Amino acid sequence: MQTVWAREPYALNVHVQDFEGAVIKRTRPITAGFVAVVSISLYSSTTPVFPPLMLGDDSGNAFDNESAALSAGVDAANRMLDDLLA
Repeated sequence: MQTVWAREPYALNVHVQDFEGAVIKRTRPITAGFVAVVSISLYSSTTPVFPPLMLGDDSGNAFDNESAALSAGVDAANRMLDDLLA
């Protein structure tokens, strides 16, 4: 799953990855699931303003389903941009 939208002058991109494929080396055991990857760039460029951010749930675990991961990623992207524009 992926969503991309614009909030001038930025482009926000959130996509969901299977947790197993998203992490190279685990630092602690976590159950399988999904993570949201958030990327914010200038609308006129593909270079991110921030390094891409990989998100799990509030306890640091992977999300149980793709829709929960996508929703959390969209919320995080909007909050990050609100902080940037404040």
